Formats: sequence, C-alpha cells, structure tokens
Amino acid sequence: MTLKATLKRVPIAHAVNAAWKCRQVKRVYRALCRKYETPSILDHPEEISALTRKRWSDTVGQSTSTARRRRIIFVGTDYEQDRSGILQALTAAADTHVFEHAPGHYGQRWPKSFAEADEVREHNARALREQVARVGSDGSLDAVIGQMWGTSMHWRVLAELRERGIAVINIAMDDRHAWTWRRMSDGTFGGTAGIAPYLSLGCTDAAECVGWYEAEGSRAVFFPEASDASLFVPSHGAKLYDVAFVGASYGVRRDLVHALQRAGVAVQAYGIGWPNGRIPTDDVPRLFASSRIVLGSGTIGHCRDFVALKLRDFDAPMSGSLYLTHDNPDFEGLFRVGREIATFRTVPEAVSKVQHFLSDESDRERIASAGRTRCSSEHTWQQRFAMLLSMIGPEH
Repeated sequence: MTLKATLKRVPIAHAVNAAWKCRQVKRVYRALCRKYETPSILDHPEEISALTRKRWSDTVGQSTSTARRRRIIFVGTDYEQDRSGILQALTAAADTHVFEHAPGHYGQRWPKSFAEADEVREHNARALREQVARVGSDGSLDAVIGQMWGTSMHWRVLAELRERGIAVINIAMDDRHAWTWRRMSDGTFGGTAGIAPYLSLGCTDAAECVGWYEAEGSRAVFFPEASDASLFVPSHGAKLYDVAFVGASYGVRRDLVHALQRAGVAVQAYGIGWPNGRIPTDDVPRLFASSRIVLGSGTIGHCRDFVALKLRDFDAPMSGSLYLTHDNPDFEGLFRVGREIATFRTVPEAVSKVQHFLSDESDRERIASAGRTRCSSEHTWQQRFAMLLSMIGPEH
C-alpha cells in the first residue's frame, strides 16, 4: 500500500488533506474572479444569482432555427456520461460523427499522469486532424463540438480548424475549478483557459465564467447542463425506495448519507466507496424514477461551501421524483426553489427535509411533478443543442 493510500485511512490526515485541497481550489477561483473582475459565488452569491438569471434570459432568447442540417464532429471524454442524453440529442439534431482517439476507442485519450499530458494532447490532435480530413473532405464540415481542455487537446489544432472556417465549440462543466490547472510545457494552461482563445464559442455552466472567455477573446454563452426526457421518465408504479444517491463516497456526501441512515432513513447509495458499488448507467433512470427522493450534492471536490451545477440537477427532477440538493445561487432562473426542487444548506437541514417529504406525500409529489414539467419544457439536451447549432455562422 502506498503512503498516500495509507494516509487516506487515517481520519485526521484525510481531513487535513481535504481541507487543504479545498482551500487551494477556492484560492485559485477567487484569484481568477479578481483577474477577470467578475463576482465570486463564494463571496457574492446574490450577484451570481442575478447574473445567472440574466445569462439564462440571454440563452433562452437565442434562436433555435438553422437553414440546414449541420455536419459536426463531437469530441467527448466520458462515454457513459455522454450516452445519457448528449449523444442522442446531437445525433437527432445534426449529422454527427463521434471522435475516436484510436479505432474503436471513444473520445479523447486522457493522460494517466501529468508527465504524459503533452504527448497525449498531441496524439488527440493528430487523431482529430485525421478525422476532420475524412469527414470534411468535401468541405461540408460545419463544426467540431467537444468537451476539451488544454490537457487533452492541443490548442494548435483548434486554431487550424478555425482558419479553415470550421467552428470550434467547447462545452465546459467544471470551469470554476478547472479553468487553469497546471501549466503545459509551452506555457499554456492545461484547463479550459488553455484553449479558450482558440474557440469560436465557449459554453460554460457558470454565469460569471462567460466573462472569463470573453476576456480571452472568445465568444461565450451560459450553457447549463440538461437532461433527456425520453431516458429519465417518471415511474407509473409504486415508488420502491425512500432516498437514492449516485456519486462517490467522500466528504459531505458521506456525511449526508450516514446522517440519514442514523435517522432511520433507508438510502440506496451507489458509487465508488459505497457497499453497493457503482451502478450501470442504464440503471440510473430507473433508480431515480423509483425513488421518492433523489439526493444531490452540489459541492465541488472536498469543499462544503463551494458549489456548481451538476448533471443530476436536471436528470433527477426530469425523472419525476423530488430532488433535494445543496442550495445554489446557480439555480436562479433555472428552477423555482421550493416549488420545483428543494434545497438545504446543512446536513441537519437535509435530514429534516427528507423526513418531511417522506411523511408528506402531497407536498413531495407536487414539487416533483413541477420539477418534471420545468425540465421537460426548458431543460432538455435537444433544446440546448438546437440553440447551439443555430449559433454556427459565417463569423466562426
């Protein structure tokens, strides 16, 4: 057993390490907010709420019509995540070709350590050039859309694509804590910042980060996650479980589940570190729909007061079950908290609300039904990509 693994088993050492990591992540984030002169969700949550509402209004105001069906290459990273709605929506909306870093190997190759990051991003860039040459040989390729970072895709190939008139659009779900990362050998950043100047459009799920892209010379749009109404379908039978949670066991997540269990609440927890282990992707919609409450955790990494939007923020309410997660200024404009989803600030509050919603079926189902209605009408991947594809134009 390595020293790192051994220390993880020592509670006080693990707690000190987690606190240090959280402090570092928040320190970098605050420095970026100062650099780009944007509000911080840590220090100005009310400003983030107002900005999120404005950015969301701008997003839904975008046109969703295109003159013709687009041809795109989608550069993914996590197949299990992407096939839970993203790939289906893209395939329906456009002539979609899926990027492979090698024949039969989905998406980008990811470095096993930072030492091989330069070689990996060069490898992915070569594979992308080859696929663009095949798919776009007749000049009909409109865009490369992906979830890319400076660590996984070389900025140079993105610049080349734009010079050829091919739009480069990136979807980022972790900008608050993955904007910079470490420096690559050429001095560029390994996070989203490393490729931002070479994008036609940056899509971010953090409202303040729109300004970060714009400062780096890229057009940007607030692009929160979404769900698939045909995959996450409400159950018409009796609910089988009181509470479901999907995610790795650590930090506040573990505290939440254990506190509920001590209060006598049965929790179906799946993910690395839980006795149940990981749950197959295909089984997640059924688990959510069969649960009275789906528990979420909106925190970033080991932090307890630093939050961001998550995929489950949309998949859970789409399933027709009540969704209970951390209070988050990012919900402003996306959901009516207390009417379409429920939130908590502390672990004891979460336990209290779970007990309430388990005992009050009418209140629980009223919120759950409203959450499903909101998601199916406003938060589907089909809607997100219709808007995104409509933004591809000559200026890219």
